[in-house]
Amino acid sequence: MPRQIASLRHLKPLPKPSWNINCCVCDKPQARWELRVGAPGPVFICGACVLYGSDWGQTNTELVLETVRNIEAQGKRKLPLTEAGKLTSPTDADDVLGVIVLMEMTVRRLPKR
Repeated sequence: MPRQIASLRHLKPLPKPSWNINCCVCDKPQARWELRVGAPGPVFICGACVLYGSDWGQTNTELVLETVRNIEAQGKRKLPLTEAGKLTSPTDADDVLGVIVLMEMTVRRLPKR
């Protein structure tokens, strides 16, 4: 099911005490997100699996790279990438996903013209 994430609308950040549950995709203890749709129980997933292993991630690679570049351009921090253009740190992936989710929430809440 996580591969079929077509929208970030149903992703919710986990509270800090729940961080580092095993991700349902990569099985690493780095999940910081919960997918709340269509599953009988909670589905915990890490930012890297959403950004690089989901349908949404496959169709939004430019948005992910643009967000990384914008964060770096602000001088906040350097986000190392692999040769394939993927973030090397799971924490960085979670942070970038968080920025994108916040941007999408803001756009959805803007009044329609």
